[in-house]
Amino acid sequence: MAIVLASVGIEGSAASGNVTPGLPASLVLGDILVCLWHTSDQGAGSMDAAWTQIVQGNGGGTTSRIAAWWRRYDGTDPSRLITHTAGQTPIAGIA
Repeated sequence: MAIVLASVGIEGSAASGNVTPGLPASLVLGDILVCLWHTSDQGAGSMDAAWTQIVQGNGGGTTSRIAAWWRRYDGTDPSRLITHTAGQTPIAGIA
């Protein structure tokens, strides 16, 4: 079975601090959710333990940080809050 992009949730963004991206519509049990997050600083981000971090690291020099988490949809909706202790313009999305 091929991997297919089913839908994308509403962007979560802010001037600073934490963000909560929206879930994609029409989820089916077993769907794989991937959350991508970027910020214009080097402050680390974190998510609920139901999400498994794929990668997190600094981007260009001291000007950005990116992270990705994943989870398999099991019919529940654990916290989608991405905490970010400092910094600027965090943005995130889930597909």
